[in-house]
Amino acid sequence: MPIPSFRGDERLNIGGGGYRILHHNAPGSLVCTTVIPASSTYTIPYHLHPASVEFMNVIQGELNGIVGGKPVCATLHTGMLIIPAGVRHCFLKKATKEDLVFTESTEPWPDRKREFFIDAYSDGRVGL
Repeated sequence: MPIPSFRGDERLNIGGGGYRILHHNAPGSLVCTTVIPASSTYTIPYHLHPASVEFMNVIQGELNGIVGGKPVCATLHTGMLIIPAGVRHCFLKKATKEDLVFTESTEPWPDRKREFFIDAYSDGRVGL
């Protein structure tokens, strides 16, 4: 499965064999790609982005979560998941037969997007 690659990309390990690739020089609004292994039950804790809309697009696997108090399930076939600014959300990757791979971006982009994505996945803090 091809993962987008651009000059200047930065790979960050997020534990359990998972990693994020920050696309510093990507065109458009592609900011990062996350890969979480099939056996992982990785959790993205509740958080919100006060000033940014978040866009998530699943390339492979299934991303389950709660957005604004409602359960969601995003896959390759469901289309882009759009999370409005200021809406609390969390995600859980269940143990499955395939890795979870998704791209993620925010609009407007945070000035400190590297810190934003590190913070959002390290302990629930958001760097906005």
